Amino acid sequence: MQLLPRSFNRWIGRLCDSNDSQASRLVACLLLVWEAIFCGLVIWKIPYTEIDWVAYMEQVEAFLQGERDYTKIEGQSGPIVYPAGFLYVFTGIHKLTGGGDIHAGQIFFYAVYLVNLSIVFEFYIRSKCVPPWALVMLTLSKRIHSIFLLRLFNDCIAMLVANVAILLLLCTRVTSSIVVFSMAVSIKMNVLLMAPPVLAIVLMSERVIAALVGVVLGVVLQIGLAMPFLMEHPGQYLSRAFEFSRVFLYKWTVNWKFLPEGVFLSKPFAISLLAAHIGGVFLLSHFEWMKTTGGCYATVARFLSKTPQPRTSNPKFVLWAVFTGNFLGILFSRSLHYQFYSWYFFSIPFLLWQTTFPTPLRIVLFLAIETSWNVFPATEWSSFMLLAAHGFMLWGALRKGAPQPFSSLGREVKLVHKRE
Repeated sequence: MQLLPRSFNRWIGRLCDSNDSQASRLVACLLLVWEAIFCGLVIWKIPYTEIDWVAYMEQVEAFLQGERDYTKIEGQSGPIVYPAGFLYVFTGIHKLTGGGDIHAGQIFFYAVYLVNLSIVFEFYIRSKCVPPWALVMLTLSKRIHSIFLLRLFNDCIAMLVANVAILLLLCTRVTSSIVVFSMAVSIKMNVLLMAPPVLAIVLMSERVIAALVGVVLGVVLQIGLAMPFLMEHPGQYLSRAFEFSRVFLYKWTVNWKFLPEGVFLSKPFAISLLAAHIGGVFLLSHFEWMKTTGGCYATVARFLSKTPQPRTSNPKFVLWAVFTGNFLGILFSRSLHYQFYSWYFFSIPFLLWQTTFPTPLRIVLFLAIETSWNVFPATEWSSFMLLAAHGFMLWGALRKGAPQPFSSLGREVKLVHKRE
């Protein structure tokens, strides 16, 4: 009679142990099976909602018909506002889906969702950052399922490619990671929010040749993808593909609805957010990401020195830096639309467990964020609740501080160089 309770208690203990990679992997596999079934049911039972898919396909068709003037590549929901990589990726999707068949598109995005979720699970398993049971939180968002399966936004593709780049960075494949990050940026520019922490990680790793090769290849990739447009209409391409001055409509904002429309649209407000973001990036870089290597200036000097010391980054630190840097951009974003939730949803459990908050409070914050994103249209209270939850979560993660940046192997390498 005692065997069952002991076995049960042992499994409960394992499910609550962040260091139990085997339990985490088992939970992840079970959740992937469940999601494969559940997502199939979502596509089968819930009607698709048209927002941008038809526009994507119309933009691709204009490109395939030979149009190279970016100001003339348009769809039913407006002109193209993404870099050239978007067109190449969605040209492939256009062909795979028989010219843009919606049902075929949903099946393609079903695969994108499951592959992306698999990669995210690998992040969490490698970093040992949350207890195995908390992986369930990564599958609980109604809005995320809608974005991937019922809306088919290009944000999903961009974040999948960005997550592949993060996984390569976890594997210390610096050159490949930078090139894949460049590809993600060419699909949608929001991935640039990850650039500062990625740069910090690369500088701290002191893998000079790998970094320089990656940067050169990343730039070559961007130029190569854009070349058909740059050769004929360079100004039009640069103004549309990298339109940093774009102003979003107040009616679609999720995060600033508690502000008057005049304030939201004002230039001083936009400049204040940009200044806060830039200042926050510098403070995080100097006092958190590169704290153990002496701050920004010392880290750059060591990277450029004649005797760099290649080091292996701790997976938890890599995710902490990338996720906090990306989330800082979310916090100070000029506007968040519903599909933008995919930019950071999968980092929320990680950030919550990088605080010292009790687990019930972590769950409350998770539910507050999810609830805010499911209010349509956004209201004053939903926007304010979202901002408050965002700010409190980031404060909690920064208050606890960054994890150890280097693995034991990296420390051993450093010690060996010191002895020599």
